[in-house]
Amino acid sequence: MTLGACCGALGTSPTRAQPATDPAPPAVAEPAPEPMPAPIDVESAPVPMPAPLDADAPTAAAAHAEAEALITSAQDHYRGGAYSEARRDAEAALALQPEDHGTLRLVGRVRLMSGDLPGAIDALRLAIAQSPHDAELRVWLGDAQRAGGDAAAARQSYARALGIDPGNPRAQEGLRLAKI
Repeated sequence: MTLGACCGALGTSPTRAQPATDPAPPAVAEPAPEPMPAPIDVESAPVPMPAPLDADAPTAAAAHAEAEALITSAQDHYRGGAYSEARRDAEAALALQPEDHGTLRLVGRVRLMSGDLPGAIDALRLAIAQSPHDAELRVWLGDAQRAGGDAAAARQSYARALGIDPGNPRAQEGLRLAKI
């Protein structure tokens, strides 16, 4: 059987084999290059400005300077026996720097001398927590406790002061008075 007869029996006409060719790839457009940004004129470009500082907001340095001035004033009043004025200035300094050891010492002393025994005890305990080996703080604490009627706590404070500074005459005297 010939090719034509075979194809005719199938109802097709004979054709010659076509050479296989790859279809042409679709045309891909190249992306257009991005335009270059315009050069910035640094002379006229807007410059972001920081927010203006609040002229009334105290800086840390200003608060420290104010506290130091108040401490100096409080010490002067204390030396002159003006305990209410000393307390006013010391308390104001403490409001500005509540964790300052020297300020806590001063506040504890002036509270003690002005008769605020619970306030003195609180301030002195905070100062002792920062400086546990300060015998003088423990003597002042003992004085406040003894004045407040807590002889047992006073004896303990004086004894701790003597443990730090065995020759401390104020601690020795306080311990003697707390035993009476």
